[in-house]
Amino acid sequence: MISQVLKDLGDAGIENVTKQQVVGAIETLLNCTQADLEKYAKDKAHSVLIRMVARHLLKSGDNEKIMDMLLNRAFGKPDQSTDVTSGGEKITGIEFTIKDDTED
Repeated sequence: MISQVLKDLGDAGIENVTKQQVVGAIETLLNCTQADLEKYAKDKAHSVLIRMVARHLLKSGDNEKIMDMLLNRAFGKPDQSTDVTSGGEKITGIEFTIKDDTED
């Protein structure tokens, strides 16, 4: 069933979208004016991806969450460091102790 849908879409000239194209679309739409986003959001000639991203960028309300999600999708999450061992002190070496289970 899915293979037939894919064949039909291919016959209609609709190609699969690549990761690079998705990232490129998000990166470019993030740089659009509000007027451009409104145009892309309304124009049914554009792909669902373009229309949805444009609509989300225009959406009032939880813009910070949407922006964070789109930036993370396009550029990846920022590096985060967590200190779980040194209490903030510099680690200068690692010491290993091997336990001998044969001794009682």
